[in-house]
Amino acid sequence: MVPTNVLLFVVQPVNIFWLMYSITMVSGILFMLVWGLRQKYPPASWIAIVSAVLVFFVVGLKLFAYSWAEWGLIFTGSLAEAKQVKYAPGGLLLVAVGILLVRRSLKFSAPIFDGMVLFLPLLGVFQRVGCFLNGCCHGTVTDVPWAVQYAWPSALFFRHYDQGLIEAGQSASLGVHPTQLYTIVGNLIVLGIILFMRKRFRSPGSLTIFAMLLLGGFRFVLEFFREPGNILWAQTYWQSLNLLQWVILLLMGVFGYVLWRKERGAKSVAITLSEEQLLRSTGVVLFLFLFLWQLRGIMDGMELLLMYPFLTGALAFMAFRLFHEITTPVSRGIVASMLLVAFLSMSQTVYQAAEDTGDQKNRGWFSFGPAGGLGAYEEVHTNCEGEIVDRYKRDFTIYGGTASWHYMPRTDRHIEIGIRSYHVQDRINHEYPSNYRFTNFNPFVRYDMKYFGTSLGFIYNNERKQEDIEDGSVGEPFLIPSISAWGGKRDLVFGELDIFNRYSYVGPVGNFQIGMGFALGGFNSNLVRIGLALNQETRAGFYLGGEWLINRDVTLAPMFTIGRYPAFSINMKWHLGKNRWTPVKEMH
Repeated sequence: MVPTNVLLFVVQPVNIFWLMYSITMVSGILFMLVWGLRQKYPPASWIAIVSAVLVFFVVGLKLFAYSWAEWGLIFTGSLAEAKQVKYAPGGLLLVAVGILLVRRSLKFSAPIFDGMVLFLPLLGVFQRVGCFLNGCCHGTVTDVPWAVQYAWPSALFFRHYDQGLIEAGQSASLGVHPTQLYTIVGNLIVLGIILFMRKRFRSPGSLTIFAMLLLGGFRFVLEFFREPGNILWAQTYWQSLNLLQWVILLLMGVFGYVLWRKERGAKSVAITLSEEQLLRSTGVVLFLFLFLWQLRGIMDGMELLLMYPFLTGALAFMAFRLFHEITTPVSRGIVASMLLVAFLSMSQTVYQAAEDTGDQKNRGWFSFGPAGGLGAYEEVHTNCEGEIVDRYKRDFTIYGGTASWHYMPRTDRHIEIGIRSYHVQDRINHEYPSNYRFTNFNPFVRYDMKYFGTSLGFIYNNERKQEDIEDGSVGEPFLIPSISAWGGKRDLVFGELDIFNRYSYVGPVGNFQIGMGFALGGFNSNLVRIGLALNQETRAGFYLGGEWLINRDVTLAPMFTIGRYPAFSINMKWHLGKNRWTPVKEMH
């Protein structure tokens, strides 16, 4: 008998999966780094191990999403379409196997998992908060007093409607077990037990096995209340237990026997730290970087945005340590100075200080001009395990303009204070149409130097949905930060990161951008930009653009974005009064 709507706890779905996923990943990295530092582990070896945990876990999340044949296509780069599925047991399995190999290659004998296992319950807590608000990983239909319902337009609401469990006109799904909340409470209890028992085991690794027994036992019980979803192991039953529960029972038996054997007659031993394997650590990180690059086609944009900077920083740390090892204290400063001079002398432009003559005192000017763009992007709806449930094509148009005041005390200094205003129409043709119109105001401040630059501002957004437009409502305003930064040589090559700063003419397809810029001359000359673009659904694509000086008074900034669908935008600036001054003399 199907339970009726209780309407006690109704959750309005909020898709914050990627926010919680990012928080979990960043928190895990910081936890492991700090824990290894407190254990006084060799820095290079430990960073290599943390890098391996990060890469193996993210890759392992997709381990069971593909067949052996599909994995062959992935490694050859010929897979037609990636599946954005995330299944935590696969991540834990690949970490367990991969770390054993990395430890052996680094000759790292100190315990690893007894520290990492402390974070596993917290990982479950972070993840299930997002699941509860998103409406995924829920339980089976029930009429218990604490059942929760998910309001329209949640995936659970439509599933119950398609199954005929609810009728047209109802505002929420049937009540289901809040297994996400069960998981949060269970993980906190497991964490408390681990902390209480962590000094009661004598053999290294016993705490990890004990934690796996606790987590496995809790998951075994949870499966009685959890909706199987699209997980094949949870859909297959034998003797009233699903296949996942049978696997858990088998593993718990093995883990219990191993724990008994380890603790039986074990004696407390002092932890010995291995010698740092710097070259091997560098090789491990390089392998992980190439491994990730080979599998980039099945990664989400946010995962790449998390892993690439961390691995790049790890390689930079290894390079610094290698430089420190191969040079003596006497020669270290000389070698560093020679490298710095060689880097700074790569530019073909040399600047001299300007004379403060009368016609050079006017160093400021104004600029203004239009901006616009159009195109399409893919909106993808996923559940908390990364499984794609819906795909939509959204079309957008954007138009507006920019007004700024510029100041250049010299040719390698540029200050800009301005405001952008633009109107966006974002629409979708679907059985459940979703159209938005909003006008944004974006005040900002930008400061560029020869080797670094940044821009800070905020977007005041007054969003109006289709129903607001029809009844004349003005919508609810909110603020979004707009940030950009670049570093390198502005007159040669530089790396850049942009968050909502180019939304005024790129539109929704490029909320986040990370890439490279290549200058075609001096500090304020033409340049080309290329890199990775992420839209609001974190679907990755590429952008290609630049800035072109038509003459001294006009700048054009076109940009193409190519993901599942293409988009094009252009920004123009007319500089008023820029040709009245020359801040410095240049010699080539």
